[in-house]
Amino acid sequence: MARPATGSPAIDLFATDAVSGLGIAAVYLAVLAGAFAQASTGIGLGLVAAPVMAIVDPALVPGPILLLAIGLSVMVAWRDRAAVDRPALAAALAGRLPATAAGVLTVAVLPADWFLALFAAILLAAIALSVAGWRARRTRTGMVVAGAASGYMGTVTGVGAPPMAIVFQHGRGAQVRGTLGAYFLVGSSLSVVALWAVVGGARADILVALQLAPAVLLGYLMSYPARRIVDAGLLRPAILVICTGSALVLLARALA
Repeated sequence: MARPATGSPAIDLFATDAVSGLGIAAVYLAVLAGAFAQASTGIGLGLVAAPVMAIVDPALVPGPILLLAIGLSVMVAWRDRAAVDRPALAAALAGRLPATAAGVLTVAVLPADWFLALFAAILLAAIALSVAGWRARRTRTGMVVAGAASGYMGTVTGVGAPPMAIVFQHGRGAQVRGTLGAYFLVGSSLSVVALWAVVGGARADILVALQLAPAVLLGYLMSYPARRIVDAGLLRPAILVICTGSALVLLARALA
């Protein structure tokens, strides 16, 4: 996928000499798998799809993947709207807003790579404590902290879901998916607006996201029967596995 001189992603995914059809197929499959995971458990789109998209064409992240996340979050939040934990959502968003601004300032001053290993270590420690029996409390203060950690990590590294997911790992399936969907809808919208304000590229990002939208829709539809399986006792293990994958992705990027 050749990038134009402006640094924006190729507007037509199918009109490129830089990447074979195999690369384009890999992007579609990664988006499909990530959308399926997130619509089933509450997280997964960024973790699964973003690394593949970055390998195929670095300009495909973060703009198009943020737009895809917004679209998926709208569908998930609407589907599970009755189960959204509104007080927890409000507290998490209150923590995210200033943390996002802090993340922007951090990236402007220091290389993001400095934080990858640190965040990975913190995540792995939280996962280990969870497996050992520690249970994060979903108090107002706890949600503000989780929202702040998510916003800061997401801004600095592009991986922000795990802090919120760890706090919600013991929740009911619909509650987890609906609340996280609403949270990521607002968070991703803020991030993409800030991105366009700083570096531009809105038109190209939108057109690429539209071409990948069918994969998101298919992944979302596939999640309907999967939710029953996940909600039967697999939600917490799935969240911990995905969070572990996030930590390992951060660690691999730090070592690279």
